[in-house]
Amino acid sequence: MPENPNSRSSQRRPSAFDADLVESELSRMNSAADEINILENKLNKKRKIHEKLVLNFTTDLGNVKAKVTTEQIQNSAEFYQKMKEGDRLKNILSEKKNQLEKLTDVIELIEATLARTKSSVSGREIANKKLRDLRQKIVAKESLEQEINELDAEHRHNLIEARVQAKKHPFNIRKTKNFFMIKWKGEDEIHSASVEIEELSRLLVTQKENYTNAMRNLEVYSGKVHAKRSNSQMSTNSS
Repeated sequence: MPENPNSRSSQRRPSAFDADLVESELSRMNSAADEINILENKLNKKRKIHEKLVLNFTTDLGNVKAKVTTEQIQNSAEFYQKMKEGDRLKNILSEKKNQLEKLTDVIELIEATLARTKSSVSGREIANKKLRDLRQKIVAKESLEQEINELDAEHRHNLIEARVQAKKHPFNIRKTKNFFMIKWKGEDEIHSASVEIEELSRLLVTQKENYTNAMRNLEVYSGKVHAKRSNSQMSTNSS
């Protein structure tokens, strides 16, 4: 069967699909370029903030350190470390207790639903599903309660050790309070800024990869479109 010339020329002409691919990659490349500009600006600002935090921290800590001795800092260090650990445990306990409260509400809701379930076939099926869910929630509640008890015991033990240190070095602890408060605050702020810088850097790398991939795809698709146009023009001229 003779080849349809229209079919041959249609293969040589750029299709709407080819044009869509080019447009899609161009849009993707432009979007990535916009994101890169935004992220680079954010990253530069955050780096300046980080530098300022480090500078202020170094200055402030140096000023308060000049007012205390190395021995006083060493004698107080364990007490303040215990207090910091106590704050961390207290925050975790609060979060876990909130989780327990929400889980208890869910369990009560499931139990109330089971109590209202009728003894029909569909009702029994629903009841069976709810019962399985209830068992899982009860197991999770028991595990959470155990975790809270362990954290509470650790927190209490930590406070006892802090009181022991407080009795050993009461003067040094009072004397070095500002030093440790500034130290903790500065370290936390610098750490938070560093984490944000790492996240912005990661996002920037991703967007640069998206830009590079889109540019490569655009070159490939544009080359195919150009080739088809050239072939179509040559076919038209020969006919």
